Amino acid sequence: VYTGQSADELLRPGSVAQLMHPDDYSLVVDGWRRGAADGLGFTCEYRLRRATGGYEWHAARTEPIHGLAG
Repeated sequence: VYTGQSADELLRPGSVAQLMHPDDYSLVVDGWRRGAADGLGFTCEYRLRRATGGYEWHAARTEPIHGLAG
């Protein structure tokens, strides 16, 4: 596994936050919240810790799914 954690460990609340670079965490969380609130989604790049301890850049994108009522 890329992060060195099992699937069960990754599903625990807060586990992904511990794998993000501390300087990137707020950017990702704030962007996700804004994207969810305005219905537009967002894109960003952040660093994720590998099992070896180093960080690698990743891209993330969220896209809203709207029902027939908007």
